[in-house]
Amino acid sequence: MALICHDLTAPGAHLPAVAANWVVSVKTFRTIWKNKAALLRAIEGNKHMAGRARLTPGRFPALDAALSSYATRLRELRLPLTFGILKRRAKELSGSMGVTHFAGSTGWVTRWLDRSGFAGFVRLHGEAGSVDEEAVAAEMERVRPQLSAFHPRNVYNEDESGFMYQCLPNGTYLSPQESHRATRGTKGMKNKERITFAVCCNATGCHILPPFFIGKSAVPVCFADATPEERSLYKAQSNAWMVSFLFEHWLTLIWYPAKTARSSGPWVLLLDK
Repeated sequence: MALICHDLTAPGAHLPAVAANWVVSVKTFRTIWKNKAALLRAIEGNKHMAGRARLTPGRFPALDAALSSYATRLRELRLPLTFGILKRRAKELSGSMGVTHFAGSTGWVTRWLDRSGFAGFVRLHGEAGSVDEEAVAAEMERVRPQLSAFHPRNVYNEDESGFMYQCLPNGTYLSPQESHRATRGTKGMKNKERITFAVCCNATGCHILPPFFIGKSAVPVCFADATPEERSLYKAQSNAWMVSFLFEHWLTLIWYPAKTARSSGPWVLLLDK
């Protein structure tokens, strides 16, 4: 669009000749010429808008502007801007601004990204393809024959994961003024404050054990009214990791009583090394 406007304003430019050069109808070029001032204002300082074929406004221009202001401020603070954050903020803004008939759908956020110029998404750090799928498939083939002697309801699988509740997302949408190469993350993206949780169920899915949590706080405030059974599902460790004595607690006091109460053995428990 910017190049078309440049050609139209060049000295000695002849509209039919410029239209033929761009393989665009003369009628379309007359519309561009008529609105060239507004078009140039819209794309000034915005490389994304300069590459668009249409500058169609949204249905809620005030909401568009408010969300753009919020997104720009977030990126000025070098905080990540994700699709989920935008979707939630759009709904919050629509409520505070009294916007009616606004659904805040995925499609609306997608179109807003295209209109606003925040369409470029980059990963700020992290690894891709860290799982060796071929090795996993080979290991599954090795283990399956060994499990054939057990009834599926007696085959259990336990795994742990961590919730980094203070860690910022590792990807962000960029503002139209930002460069993919120059963008960097923040220390908040490496915050390791976590809660570890262990989950376990049998192969048929008919027996799902309650999750077992590990945190740093010895007596979390939220457990003030917890029952002894609920308290047994939480333990404290200095790094919030699943260490040997905590796994022994889970194995002997949670998993073993739960599985023996449901079925007779033998049982097998699969663990991720």
